[in-house]
Amino acid sequence: QAFISGMPIYAECGGLMYLCEGIRDFEGNRYETVGLVPADCVMQQKLQKVGYVTATALVDTVVAKKGESFRGHEFHFSTMEWRNPEAAIPALSFTGGRRNETYTGGYCNGNLLASYLHMNFAGNEAAVKHFIDITFPEEPFFNKRFPPALIISSGYSAIISSSTFFSVKSSFNFIFLTPNI
Repeated sequence: QAFISGMPIYAECGGLMYLCEGIRDFEGNRYETVGLVPADCVMQQKLQKVGYVTATALVDTVVAKKGESFRGHEFHFSTMEWRNPEAAIPALSFTGGRRNETYTGGYCNGNLLASYLHMNFAGNEAAVKHFIDITFPEEPFFNKRFPPALIISSGYSAIISSSTFFSVKSSFNFIFLTPNI
């Protein structure tokens, strides 16, 4: 319902996995999930990505316009398998990590951005401002009140760093935001 209503959604790591069509565990068992991202997350025996990266938006997203960059880290054992190869249009280009490589990933569809990236909101103020601005485009930044927005995270970094800018109402790993302005 949040996606259909146009609510800005930023999903990181476990949030990406949750929004996929399914998750396959280490034994190959598949479990259906939300279905907003047309892919399955498949657990692997070895760590797939780890380290700090710079992400550059390849399309306009809820946290950055096309060409804008922001920083975060990745740490995951799963890979994405696109259910429809035509839908495999990456949202972000990443540079860095333990192997200092460049690669693409993530998924963007209108008001949804989902990727493995854990972004520290306190270190990415431009991304926070963009997220708020797209939530209430008709109001100046400092006059915004109660933007309906959703962050889905597998960790507490989003909760802790979000509290710098927002009043956080958290239920497990779903984070509903209202600005601290």
